[in-house]
Amino acid sequence: MWRGSSGVHLHPWIQNVSRDPCTSQSRGLQYGSVDGTAIQCPRPIENAHEVTSNERGHVGGANGTLRSAFILAASILCLCGCNLLGNGTNNDRPPNPTPPIPAYGDPVWSPNGLYIGFDHRPLRQIRLDPKTGRYVYEFDDSLSGFWIISSSGGTMRQVLPFYLPRPSWTKDGGWIAFEQSGQIWKVPALSDTTFGTAVPVTSDGQGAQLPSWSPDGHQLVYDVTAVGVGVRIATSDGAMVRTLASPTWQYPDWHPRGHRILFLGQVGSSYGLSSADTLGSNPQSLGVDGIFPTWSPDGSKVAYLSLAANPRTGPYDLWVADSTGGSARRLSTDGVGAGRIAWSPDGTRLAYLRLSPKDNSYTNGTLWIVHVDSGVTEQLTRTPG
Repeated sequence: MWRGSSGVHLHPWIQNVSRDPCTSQSRGLQYGSVDGTAIQCPRPIENAHEVTSNERGHVGGANGTLRSAFILAASILCLCGCNLLGNGTNNDRPPNPTPPIPAYGDPVWSPNGLYIGFDHRPLRQIRLDPKTGRYVYEFDDSLSGFWIISSSGGTMRQVLPFYLPRPSWTKDGGWIAFEQSGQIWKVPALSDTTFGTAVPVTSDGQGAQLPSWSPDGHQLVYDVTAVGVGVRIATSDGAMVRTLASPTWQYPDWHPRGHRILFLGQVGSSYGLSSADTLGSNPQSLGVDGIFPTWSPDGSKVAYLSLAANPRTGPYDLWVADSTGGSARRLSTDGVGAGRIAWSPDGTRLAYLRLSPKDNSYTNGTLWIVHVDSGVTEQLTRTPG
């Protein structure tokens, strides 16, 4: 693993995913403000966007539904062998390696298990420009937002005209917390498919991201955007906030029984995934390394994204281990976008964004489900769509 200035473990072609709300915005999904205020970040990409060496797409990460750690640098591009798409080819100009731009990100499973929500920017087509040899991704931004689909697949539909980056759904189904404009917000879920008006939770001067609800829905743990602060716990209305222990801790996730918090950070001489009680005491290292860790619904397992299988070249893959870090095993081999992964409420399946840096097909950049015990995968969403 590689380590960035903020303590995040980084591969050479992966940028820091969790500190800057602008530089970590995805080239796939672009984030607007739920309250109509402007976000002071670089301009969104165009509907028909030709990716250049200075504008590399990235997926999933810590400040947007596809704000992520998946920016591909030029060093990896020279290794890419991409599939030909479209009708236009030029025998004198072979296709240039083009980082894929995903249309999906940050899946979240409804507490009753019937639906999966996700951020979506509909992709109309991927075409090969014969003049440049580059792939061009064309999106329909008028339909961008938060969408849902049955957990068994089928027709998906938009339910909100804005994204819910890094969503966390309360156990009772009443609220979804998400990050927006450097703070934590929440939106009421009137049903699995109907939502109310989003309201802010935090007003943290050091920034807030990656929320995770306590089991009773009365508190949230979140990652502070500023470097060297760590994680904080806030009441559901944001009225009371306290900092939790070490400034190196990040990517927090609340245990389903409420007594511990999972995180990536330093514990003694070990840097990796660990857990501690809700006061930040009694930390225990799991002995594995990864990002976006999440407890299974019964707390017996931990799922996370890791470079363990490809430490030099990437990409991330989905892994699962016992709650103590034992029996770690890899669940994906096609690459996973750095962002939320979602357990089914019964703990038998995980939803994730499939993303390979060498694949410009329509299958890449879509949501998939893996059965934890068997490792069998199934495609959940498709593009164009």
